[in-house]
Order: sequence, then C-alpha cells, then structure tokens
Amino acid sequence: RCAAKSGQITLVTLGPLTNIALALKKHPDLVEHVKSVVIMGGAVLEKRGNRTPSAEANFACDPIAAQQVLRAGFKEVVLAPLDLTHKLDLIGLRTKLGEMGGEIASFLCDISAYYIRA
Repeated sequence: RCAAKSGQITLVTLGPLTNIALALKKHPDLVEHVKSVVIMGGAVLEKRGNRTPSAEANFACDPIAAQQVLRAGFKEVVLAPLDLTHKLDLIGLRTKLGEMGGEIASFLCDISAYYIRA
C-alpha cells in the first residue's frame, strides 16, 4: 500500500518497533516509499529510562527491532525520546486543544485525559 502513495507516507510509531521491523523484512523497499518515520522511543539526553535505569520501554521491549528500523535507511527519522516527554506541558496543550475545537482537537483532548489522571 505504501508503494501506491510513495513519498507521501509518514509512519508515526508510539510503541515498540517490532511491526515496522517485520514489515521491512517482508518489504525491504519500504524505505524507498516512506517519506519519514517519527519514533517515540529511546532515552537520549537524560540518559535514564522508564523500563530500567537506562532503557526506555519502547526500545527495551524489542531492541533488535529498534536497531533495525533506525539503521534501515529511511530518508528522514525523527526521534521523540523519553526526555522530550518529560518537557511536555500536557495540561497546557490539552487546554489549547479544548479551546481549538474541531473533531481532531477534541479527540486528542479526550484521549489525553487518561495520561493526566495517571
């Protein structure tokens, strides 16, 4: 399916990269069709993890898959590591989303309520 929309696809990953690594194994040309990959994972600047003292959960769950995806040769890879999530003002962002209105903003506002309560 990515080939039909070559250069228009951005993969956004919010968990372990096992599924992307398996897709690469089955379709090595995937890297040619994907515009960019946004990965929520890793612990870079703070050098502390949420799974172990040094490992972030999404990478720790399948470190081999993480390595395969990061080394696959995608044109653009954006890494949103654990350190970034520590700097996010989710309450402020949620307030702004609520003020914006609209279907997507309302959806994001609703689903982020769980993380604020947690």
